[in-house]
Amino acid sequence: MIVAVACLLLIVSAIAFVGATLRGIEADGRLYQLEHRRSEDEHHRGSVACSTLDSMVAAADRDMLRIRTEMRRTIEERQTAEAELAVIQATPKQRLHLFDKPTLAHAKLWEVTVINTRIESSWNAEALADWAAGRIYLLGAALDRDARHRVESRFPVSQGYRILKIGRFRGG
Repeated sequence: MIVAVACLLLIVSAIAFVGATLRGIEADGRLYQLEHRRSEDEHHRGSVACSTLDSMVAAADRDMLRIRTEMRRTIEERQTAEAELAVIQATPKQRLHLFDKPTLAHAKLWEVTVINTRIESSWNAEALADWAAGRIYLLGAALDRDARHRVESRFPVSQGYRILKIGRFRGG
């Protein structure tokens, strides 16, 4: 009978051991499933983050390409503008000469280009170039005939002056 009780105890302890082992296996299975779900969630979040970052990198690349293109265009425009500025600075200035300031406010403005055909050798080089190219006078007059008359009275033909052209003031 002792052997039967010992066998019975052995069987009961084996069943208890198997039950405990099965419970441990079940707990490990649940833990594995939970960890697996967490891992899948993390993987999904990582995939979304990667795709978002990929789209952001692509947008940044497009922006960089646009900015580089704009920079090249701006540099070319700057070089063109600097070349134009150098040409403008190298050209002699065309000055406007005034007859009398008070009449400018009350009449239409006219530009009259006057040259002197009798250049005297006593004049300085700047004055020679100025009269040879033609001096532009700005004056107020109702009509171009009035402007011509005022200029002819100030610069007579007998002294070598000649009117090249008369036109409305281009500055305003």
